Amino acid sequence: MKNQPVITAIVVLSVSSGILGAIAPKALGGDAPPLASEADWQSGCTDGQNSLPCYSNNYQTDNLKNSLATSTTAPSSSTAASINKEQQAEQLYAIGRLAEAAQLLQEIRGEYANLGDDLGLARVLRNLALVYLETGPRSEAAEIIAQSLSLLCGDIACDISQKNGRKFKKLIAEVLEVQGKLQFSAGNAEAALDTWKQAALFYEKIEDITGVTRSEIHQTQALRRLGLYRQAIDTLRAIDESLAEQPDSLLKAQALHRLGDALRLVGREQESKKILEKSLAILMQKRYAYRAASANAIAEKLPYASSIASVMLSLGNTARESGQDRKSALDFYEQAALDSPSLDLRLKAQLNILSLLVEDQDFSEMQKLISEIQSNLTQLPLSRTAVNARINLASRLMDVAMADGQCPVSGVWSKSVNKNGIPKSEDLPKPPLKTPSAKKPTLLQGGVWGRSSATTFDHTPVSAKHLKDRLSAKADLFLEMLRPDKIESQKSNLEAKNSFCNVANAELLATAVKMARALEDKRAESYSLGVLGRLYEQNQQWDNARSLTEQALFLAQGMNAGDIAYQWQWQLGRIMRVQGNREGAIAAYSQSVDTLKSLRGDLVAISSKVQFNFKETVEPVYRELVALLLEPSKTKHGKGAPSQAEIMKARETIEALQLAELDNFFRDACLEVQANQIDDIDPKAAVVYTIILPNRLEAIVTLPGKSLRHYSIPLPQKEVERTIQKMRLALTNIRLRRAVRNFLPHSQEVYNWLIRPIETDLAASEIDTLVFVLDGAFRNIPIAALHDGEKYLTEKYNLALTPGLQLLDSRNLVAEELQTLSAGLTEARQGFAELPGVGLELQSIASSLPAEILLNRYFTKSNFQATLNSFAFPLIHIATHGQFSSRAADTFILTWDDRINVVELDTILRADERKKNPIELLVLSACQTAVGDRRAALGLAGVAVRAGARSTVGSLWYVSDESTTMLMSEFYQQLAQPNAKKAESLRRAQIAILQDHKFSHPYFWSAFVLVGNWQ
Repeated sequence: MKNQPVITAIVVLSVSSGILGAIAPKALGGDAPPLASEADWQSGCTDGQNSLPCYSNNYQTDNLKNSLATSTTAPSSSTAASINKEQQAEQLYAIGRLAEAAQLLQEIRGEYANLGDDLGLARVLRNLALVYLETGPRSEAAEIIAQSLSLLCGDIACDISQKNGRKFKKLIAEVLEVQGKLQFSAGNAEAALDTWKQAALFYEKIEDITGVTRSEIHQTQALRRLGLYRQAIDTLRAIDESLAEQPDSLLKAQALHRLGDALRLVGREQESKKILEKSLAILMQKRYAYRAASANAIAEKLPYASSIASVMLSLGNTARESGQDRKSALDFYEQAALDSPSLDLRLKAQLNILSLLVEDQDFSEMQKLISEIQSNLTQLPLSRTAVNARINLASRLMDVAMADGQCPVSGVWSKSVNKNGIPKSEDLPKPPLKTPSAKKPTLLQGGVWGRSSATTFDHTPVSAKHLKDRLSAKADLFLEMLRPDKIESQKSNLEAKNSFCNVANAELLATAVKMARALEDKRAESYSLGVLGRLYEQNQQWDNARSLTEQALFLAQGMNAGDIAYQWQWQLGRIMRVQGNREGAIAAYSQSVDTLKSLRGDLVAISSKVQFNFKETVEPVYRELVALLLEPSKTKHGKGAPSQAEIMKARETIEALQLAELDNFFRDACLEVQANQIDDIDPKAAVVYTIILPNRLEAIVTLPGKSLRHYSIPLPQKEVERTIQKMRLALTNIRLRRAVRNFLPHSQEVYNWLIRPIETDLAASEIDTLVFVLDGAFRNIPIAALHDGEKYLTEKYNLALTPGLQLLDSRNLVAEELQTLSAGLTEARQGFAELPGVGLELQSIASSLPAEILLNRYFTKSNFQATLNSFAFPLIHIATHGQFSSRAADTFILTWDDRINVVELDTILRADERKKNPIELLVLSACQTAVGDRRAALGLAGVAVRAGARSTVGSLWYVSDESTTMLMSEFYQQLAQPNAKKAESLRRAQIAILQDHKFSHPYFWSAFVLVGNWQ
């Protein structure tokens, strides 16, 4: 009997299910770390990530002997009985019945202690700590793992040179692996890194390649948490090189599978695809050989089918996350569903397919698939897989209902509905329910649940026993309401649109709640209750929604599960806002943002799916909080303006959103932040923060020595974005840019939004520099080209962009000779057109500043890196094709022989030699923002803050050779002047170009923007 993997490949949940719900197994209702990896290996030993030591896959005598570590004698009857119980505990762990597994392991713990079997006791303690790692308390898990290590190594550190057998060393490695997980979950990434390195040494000593690979992949998690992104990538590549030297085997295929998944997590989809294809090729070859050697044709599926299907799932996830290959993703998922012999693996694939169909609004295919999923659900035993699948299916149905009012439920239920579209009571599943209460809420009308105290989402976990009992009672009351006979009696309340879907979703989620409670799985219970609360929220039953959300939050906070707590804090804030409790809503939203900040490293380290869902599941929390803080508050005399404290908090939230977007862009959280005040940076600079909300445009202005200024313009988001798009087209479209009259009306309109309300304040404060923290579509247009009816903004102010003052290196331009490294291409390369003006551009720079030039065939990736390592150039100018995108993997510059993406550029530019002398200025000429990518300007901001340069100049579109050469020549002439400032030098260069009649149109001079320090 083989262990069935729990659902870890479901990659998308609903919007309100949250970013981690969309990508991480735990958030899908509390999946335990898998006993085996996504691959369902049949080698008799799982060796899976977070797995219990291998005993039970085949329950063969050899496995029983292996579990006795170094023992060379046959097991006694007592020991054999205990080992049999360990196998049972492993089964319970595999299906997510963690409370039962823990109870059984505690029983075995006593037995081994009585027998004096230290090795067996150490192994069981390790397994028990692994269970407690998920169920809590973590402190007890840490104590238990320390006891396990003490039994194995005494009071000193485990010594790899000890003359112990292979099984003993393997057990030490497995215990160290769990200890590292505990340290990592407690936030001590540095200790976890050291522990996993030690585990890898033990695995290496016994030549366990899967153990080594697993430990090294764990190390990359710690490295990323510590901000050592380059080391993490180097480690993954070293793993690949090491595996390449190994002969093809099932263990190698397993290790490659892990590596492929890990590469996807760090945004290396192309590398992930290649590695996963290697794993699949090995498995297919092994299956072919097995089939050729087997007389039984059916047997070909037994050893390899689940493994192949699991790799297919990973390939589908990688294709999907690349954002460019949805058809391949669907093909991989469908093949996995077709080939998998295990029901739970088939459900993973089907739910992934369903999420794609929901995104594509393929209603007819949805109905067929949902019918199959419903049928498969009824066959699943009580397990975490069964809970997660129900949550996922209900979330998908809710998404469809919210998107277009459709209800794609079919199959099992659609064959047995009455004339009102309500399932017949005898056909609904009947979970065990408590005795009916005297009062019951209805599904679509406000029930009897009273409004709760606004303090239930306080900054500390809710701990009052009476609150816990009250919330539990209300949840039971809801579950009682879902009894089939009660549903049948509420026909009059179920006639609203999508009533059938509401009943179906509520039944799925109520069953999930009951199953989670039976499993004593608090994560799963929290997730089930929270999504159920969202169902009530969608149906505008605010009191019921709030009560369920509060209980879900109570459970999440009790486990310190911030990855799901922030979702319920956000949900609670939405509900309280509708209920008119502005103060309570602000508190709930603020806690959600604070929780997201505390999760900063985790949000980007868990999966690259974070990037896919960021706009739906993280970004709205920040935006909705800003909207709430800046909306007029009700007073006795009408509506009052936001207070200074509220405006300040809104500004902090905007900066936090900018940081979160960049973390998401890079898929790590290594950007350093610091508190900066504009007065300390530049007493003649003002900072303008913008944020686009669904129904209005908000702006906050920071002036040196003054109170914050706030103004709001009632404009729908679509109108704002439409005007910005017209302005951009008038600049870049060949036909439209022929006449400036096509551009000026849109430019003047944006000027009136952003600048006109503060003109008087700017003049009174004698401001000469405007710094913009731009939001959304505003990043894709040149602020320099805003027009007041007489002049462009660049003719009035020095201009700069920044993702926020917290990311700004505020030091002034270093007064030293600006030795320049200039690199570029004039010839056509890799499908890109020639840039004949680049040669003249680089020569012009050299005439103003001392420069070393790498042109054409001398501008290779390796030569560029070697030149940078030879000298800490304070100024770097790169004139080549490139692209800024909303994806780090698609943000690159072109060299003669290769492409350098933004993360690799960071690696090259941040050489050890320049730690004391950072790059003053990085100029990227001829690059452009990706066409059709609404968030492409993130790539420019990303390069600016990640490349190690204090300031970056880049272009928003591809500009003509001639005008660019003129502008850059003037820019460097200005920069070479004594006491020059970067923003002022760029402004003077732009003015010089616009005064040339031939190049007066903003297309020629406004594309280049300065990001970062403007001085």
